[in-house]
Amino acid sequence: MKAARFIHLSLLFLVVMAALAWPAPGAGAETFPARVVWVGDGDSLTVRTSGRDRIRLRLYGVDAPELDQPHGAEARKFLASLADKKNVLVEKVEWDSYGRLVALVTAGDLNLSLELTAAGWAWVYERHCRRADLCPALRQAQNEARRAGRGLWQDESPVPPEKWRWGRKD
Repeated sequence: MKAARFIHLSLLFLVVMAALAWPAPGAGAETFPARVVWVGDGDSLTVRTSGRDRIRLRLYGVDAPELDQPHGAEARKFLASLADKKNVLVEKVEWDSYGRLVALVTAGDLNLSLELTAAGWAWVYERHCRRADLCPALRQAQNEARRAGRGLWQDESPVPPEKWRWGRKD
């Protein structure tokens, strides 16, 4: 009994120590400068690093309409107006299931995810938005865009991209 309790407490100690050693989101995160070379749609970009690497990335915390969805072209055009052929700062968050880097991207002092949401061209991607330093602001921006009828919120019942994608599979 004492051995099992010791093992349990030792494992608990290791888990707590590992959690304390893991950097908090945004703390010590890897960032790098890049130049946007292509805007795929309203929430994805390709950037070129100073080492000339090309990286496909998806903006963290948001989900913009697909190109074949209502307002998809407008969302892409808006993102392009903010970022295409511009220097940006990329903060790595994670990799998605499509092999794209999911990142916070800023162009000057503009957080692209926040700008898209505030203009009404993207939804907060609730399933993946977990950062306390950004997600509440994204939600507030989405609510304000909805109330003001900006962007895709000019439609009475816009369909989130996640539902649009699922609807296209059957």
